[in-house]
Amino acid sequence: ERFAQRILDRSQASDEELLTRAYELAFGRSPSEPEISRDLRYLAQFIESSQIEQQTRQPELVSEQLGEAARRQAWQMLCHTLLAASEFCYVR
Repeated sequence: ERFAQRILDRSQASDEELLTRAYELAFGRSPSEPEISRDLRYLAQFIESSQIEQQTRQPELVSEQLGEAARRQAWQMLCHTLLAASEFCYVR
């Protein structure tokens, strides 16, 4: 959660810029184009499905609240994935 929060603290940055920052912090390199494409797709799909699920459970929330919570969750999951990657765990 702290890693994701550290990334999201750069609120003015685009998702692609945030991804680049996450990869630089986790791996010491920029993401490749396929990684960017894959991860942006993942974030969009996670946010969409999370919003639908939250709307069902908490219909009183406004869409802005749903969107921010879903975005935060999506970034937390993506950051967990980066930290669990074998590239992060092993020194070359």
